[in-house]
Amino acid sequence: GYVIYSASVPPGAFEFTDIYPSGSNGDLQIKIIEADGRVREYQQSYAYQPVMTRRGNLRYSVTAGEYRSTDQPSPSFTQGTAVYGVTDNLTGYGGALLAQDYRAVNLGAGVNSSIGGISFDVTSSESKTLNGRTNKGHSARFLYSKTLNATDTTFTMAGYRYSTEGYRSFSQHVDDLMYQERAGFSAQKSRINLRVNQSLSQRSSLYLSMDETNYWNQRGRTRNWQFGYGSSINSVSYNLAVSRTQSDPMNGGSDTQLTASVSLPLGGSGSSHRLSSNAISSSKGDSSLQSNVSGYLDDQATLSYSAQAGHSKRSGSTAGAGLDWDTPVAKLRGGYSQGRDDKHIDLGASGSLLVHSGGITLGQPLGETFGLLEVPDVDGVGVSGWNGVRTNGKGYAVVPYMQPYRYNWLNLDTQTLGTDTEINETSKVLVPTRGAIVKTTYAAQTGRRLQFVLRAEQGSTIPFGAQGYDEEGKPLGMVDNLSRLLVFGVADKGRLEIRWAEGSCTVDYTLPAANKELAYERVDGLCRAL
Repeated sequence: GYVIYSASVPPGAFEFTDIYPSGSNGDLQIKIIEADGRVREYQQSYAYQPVMTRRGNLRYSVTAGEYRSTDQPSPSFTQGTAVYGVTDNLTGYGGALLAQDYRAVNLGAGVNSSIGGISFDVTSSESKTLNGRTNKGHSARFLYSKTLNATDTTFTMAGYRYSTEGYRSFSQHVDDLMYQERAGFSAQKSRINLRVNQSLSQRSSLYLSMDETNYWNQRGRTRNWQFGYGSSINSVSYNLAVSRTQSDPMNGGSDTQLTASVSLPLGGSGSSHRLSSNAISSSKGDSSLQSNVSGYLDDQATLSYSAQAGHSKRSGSTAGAGLDWDTPVAKLRGGYSQGRDDKHIDLGASGSLLVHSGGITLGQPLGETFGLLEVPDVDGVGVSGWNGVRTNGKGYAVVPYMQPYRYNWLNLDTQTLGTDTEINETSKVLVPTRGAIVKTTYAAQTGRRLQFVLRAEQGSTIPFGAQGYDEEGKPLGMVDNLSRLLVFGVADKGRLEIRWAEGSCTVDYTLPAANKELAYERVDGLCRAL
């Protein structure tokens, strides 16, 4: 019953990519509050890949606390889980939850086989109600994942759970503590989640999803399924889908929806602006048409916009617009929408604060695994692939949403480097574990970039290929065919030594004030023979 995620969205289709529910499968209760006050609720089932980890890797968690729910008892509990990679192809896992008048134990195994990834586990529970009755039961769960390379068929998620009548989850046990006799209570009997994707070509695919739940002591079932086809022609993509929801009248009854959508670019092939339209027809009598224009307003893809207009048979016409800005220290958004009977304005900001040995660094919102990047004392350096990420005045930047157990290439965006900065290595590879915070440092040099136009005392040019050195003997560069030497990071006053096969000479120089508007500054240098 607790809110784990809340966001304002413009009218039309929306997608969230930063929700991390716990556990390997379950149901999310989703509530959509329309601008006119109408509320729609439904359940979204989810399932992860089979429970597996690498050989020798141990993942564990221990939780102790109090289960709190509005107007219900709040028992204290302790919970522990562990996952261990026994071999390359076998994982063992289990856990236990202990509370007053309730205990549950789980044990399972995951197997990597030629027919796919499989995990199976059993949970046994024992609980007591207020009237002293004891409920005992078991719940078996099966998870499967497989890609058939021969037919390019992917079972992205497949799960099945069967529970006996006496099985109780911890939240159901809390309900038992509040109600001695609950008329119409039905424990979950079985549930299946299935996701299948079949590629037809490089541009087309079919997909099928199905979720079905059955209950003890209750006729009927809750079923959600969707079948669709998606394809593209050049840069135009389209999707056709039919979905069916079946449930009892208390939960909204049954409904069938037909959906058609199309998306096409506006402008040239490199343009980020796209127009998309989405039409929905429902068997309950409602129908709607939504159109949306979106894109980026800057070359760095940090400032995006969207504008929508639509019409629904039930709620009339709507229109809205929104802006999203990815800054180095936060994500900012604002939106406005207007319907037949309402107006809506929303503003939002989200970010992160990381405390580390180098100080405090502000950044964008984080996932469970992220990184800290350092380019010492160099401000404004970006990272390719992470829009809006920039180093601060101390040279630190937070890199969010890194992939655990994968190669993460952190390539500095060289276009964000000033002419007064040189970095020897602009690419690093990190492989973090899940939930880790990893750090990497890039060696950087800052200084003035200069071009010395050299001439010898007799007015002759310096030979092509001659080498330049500073006062400490450090190589600076090579003289070109027009007697010019490009150097970086030298002091404002000093001496250069030019050497070639037949001789050498030195240049004493004193530089004027730096002109930061120039990519490099040109200085005349008289080279005197040693």
